[in-house]
Amino acid sequence: MHRQVVRSKAEGLYFRIGALHLFQKVLDERQSLPKADSSNDLVQIINYILRKFFKKVAEDPFVIVETLGPKSRNKWKDLSGYKSDEQEDDGMGGQAARIREKVGFLVF
Repeated sequence: MHRQVVRSKAEGLYFRIGALHLFQKVLDERQSLPKADSSNDLVQIINYILRKFFKKVAEDPFVIVETLGPKSRNKWKDLSGYKSDEQEDDGMGGQAARIREKVGFLVF
């Protein structure tokens, strides 16, 4: 998990309702976890993912709705801190950002 989340900056992989619910259950039952470094590491990585998730929700509340569905590779990259060395094609000739800006008033 650490390699995916921190090194690859792919925390968006865990922005799913099932994963977030599992994280809540782990944090609620944290006292029953073994007293080991691995348990502390698990709690730290969960807290890191949740901080990233809520930071993204503060920027774009529609992310909450996106947790309900599957994500393509490009979608989790958009949700994560993942940045490629070269600009990737959005499949719309670079117009996706402009369209998103024009319809941005529809998102509450």
